[in-house]
Amino acid sequence: MDNLGDYFKSFFANISTLLTFTYLGSLAYKYVLYRVPVNWMKVLYILLSIAAGWLSMMYGARLTPTVIFDLRFVPILAAPLFLSRPSHIMLIGIGIGLTRLSFGLNHAAWAGFGNMVILGVVTALTSELLKRTSLRQTARILLLILIVNLFNVADIAILGVYPVATYLIELAPLSGTAGLFFSFFFTFILHDFKADFLRREALNKTNRELAEQFRLAEERTAELQQIHDELEVKNEELVAASRYKSEFLANMSHELRTPLNSMLILSQFLAENQNGTLSEEEIEFAGIIHSSGQDLLTLINDILDLSKIEAGHMSIMPGEVNVSEVVEAMTRTFEPVAVQKGLYFHIRSTGVPDIIHTDEQRLQQILKNLLSNAFKFTQRGGVTLTFYVEMDAEGIQHPAAAIRDTGIGIRADKREQIFEAFYQADGTTSRKFGGTGLGLSISRQFARLLGGEIRLTSEEGTGSTFTLLLPSSSLSGQEQELRQLADDAKLPRLTPLSSPLPEGSNRSSL
Repeated sequence: MDNLGDYFKSFFANISTLLTFTYLGSLAYKYVLYRVPVNWMKVLYILLSIAAGWLSMMYGARLTPTVIFDLRFVPILAAPLFLSRPSHIMLIGIGIGLTRLSFGLNHAAWAGFGNMVILGVVTALTSELLKRTSLRQTARILLLILIVNLFNVADIAILGVYPVATYLIELAPLSGTAGLFFSFFFTFILHDFKADFLRREALNKTNRELAEQFRLAEERTAELQQIHDELEVKNEELVAASRYKSEFLANMSHELRTPLNSMLILSQFLAENQNGTLSEEEIEFAGIIHSSGQDLLTLINDILDLSKIEAGHMSIMPGEVNVSEVVEAMTRTFEPVAVQKGLYFHIRSTGVPDIIHTDEQRLQQILKNLLSNAFKFTQRGGVTLTFYVEMDAEGIQHPAAAIRDTGIGIRADKREQIFEAFYQADGTTSRKFGGTGLGLSISRQFARLLGGEIRLTSEEGTGSTFTLLLPSSSLSGQEQELRQLADDAKLPRLTPLSSPLPEGSNRSSL
């Protein structure tokens, strides 16, 4: 019994040594070895398992001078928790068996060596077979521990290191039970260590990913800041360039207008030939010079207006505008054009008050641009200008002017692009009809400055209708009150003409 007491003390010392050794290994990995590559960690684990088996033998119970009872096989049981390859588990069994020979080369030592080799093979093969079953991991561990412990008892009995009858009757019931208990105890502690190890690995991986994302975010923030700084510099350069352009155009306009006005005056004087000294051909040349100079002056004015609008320097001066005076101005300007081209030109006013509030100069410039564009692209038929009041979806009334022509029309895919500066709906139109493509762009900009908009409806080959819609504030307060009373009394509201006007007459009517 004294030997049995020493035996149980030895087993307790064995398990305490293994737990201490395992805990120290866990601390070493946590603070020192966690950066070691995986393959090197596997090699290190095999060596530590062999060392743990050797320590078990160091603190084992010596039942005879050559026979040592201990828990050297327990590190083999724990190996499948950390190693996936069967050869690595077998290597641990062989290594622990070799360390048994360091305690003396005798029959018990060689039997111990053989036992550890057998247990290494049994553990490797059994764990590999259990992986292919549907059992849970806890059940696989329990079954593996039971099988290996049974093989350990059988090996000791078969290899004859101790009298078989004495071992099976006196020692096996106690040593087998103790070995089984301590195997369960140690293996499940290591299982918990592994779970903690995996959680720590997952946390470390997450921390590394977060650190990488943070680093990338910092780099992206730095890039965005650099781009922002570059954009700030570019913006300042663009503002400066726009200012220089505006100043250049303003200065150049004065420089160009002075000699151009002189050229226009002199060419007109020559074309009139008041002294009668020029031939018909020379008078024609003078007229061409005057006409070309007028076109150049118009182009300079258009570019200047567009530049001022883009720079935000164009001022609007609203005031009372007499619609009748606008009609007279359009009639004086475009009736001769209609006569020259053999087209009709009609002006109608339907329901518009005599006085509206807007910038008269900009209003007339918009109408002139739209009418010039209409006459330019109309070869037969004519042009109609209609003043009317339009009601929007919310019931608010707006003064409007529609310019309808019977010209070439505009394709659907070009109706928005024609409002861009210097754009022609068709490259051939600039050669056939002339023009720079600035009129519509300037007209839209002016309409926006007035608080309104320009709408376009067109059909290719039939004609186009450009509608200038002004804000409701352009109607006088008194007129709005009268219209509201008319609406309340359900009086009929006047709308623009929808039927084409008869061709043939070039006279305007109001």
